[in-house]
Amino acid sequence: STLYRSFLLAALPVLVFLGAMLGKPAFLALAGAWTLFLVISAVLARRGLSGVRVAREVYPSAFEGDEVAVAMVVEGDRPVRRLEIADAFGPAIVSEQRMLEPRPVGPGMRRRLEYGTLCSRQWGIYTVGPVQVQASDPAGLFRARRDLPLAEEFAVFPRVYDVAGLAPLGAQRSMAPHDVTASRTGQSLLYLGVRDYRAGDDLRHVHWPATARRGTLVVKEHEVDLAPYFTIF
Repeated sequence: STLYRSFLLAALPVLVFLGAMLGKPAFLALAGAWTLFLVISAVLARRGLSGVRVAREVYPSAFEGDEVAVAMVVEGDRPVRRLEIADAFGPAIVSEQRMLEPRPVGPGMRRRLEYGTLCSRQWGIYTVGPVQVQASDPAGLFRARRDLPLAEEFAVFPRVYDVAGLAPLGAQRSMAPHDVTASRTGQSLLYLGVRDYRAGDDLRHVHWPATARRGTLVVKEHEVDLAPYFTIF
């Protein structure tokens, strides 16, 4: 397509020159027809993109190394041909993912394009998007591009490993449901109540509003923490 377009553009001044020097109106008419053809092709390439809408369907999180399926739903208010969509998937090393829809997209038509990629980067928060849409005229001579601000956050969690050696020590999965505290004195962050000050209590636990009301020292108590913590070096 680029070669044909370059040939037509290079031939225009030649035809105009020959028509002017030789006095041949046919050359000038051919140059005018080619010019009109190129202008119409360029307009058609840009006109279809103005009504293109793209929606992304993807689950917003995954683990390191997981394969992620992303779907792009395309609609258009005007007929557009040879639609190419480029999506930026931040968690992948090859972030740009390109999809081609060779069929025409127009009013009342929905095209669903899908691609799969891997979360090949380390855990963290990444951005998926924006989206770049390209289309060409029916002759394929000109390509128009439009950037869509379709971006969203994607969370990549660390890979989970089963450590069998901790099971005999009472270790459990951190995401398993369990009671985190119990209603008795402990060291959790959940508030249980107050009691009178005893010798040896940490002054940082003194409940000063209650102390002011009663006139004697009162300390805060917290619930006992039931969630086990393991640190691996």
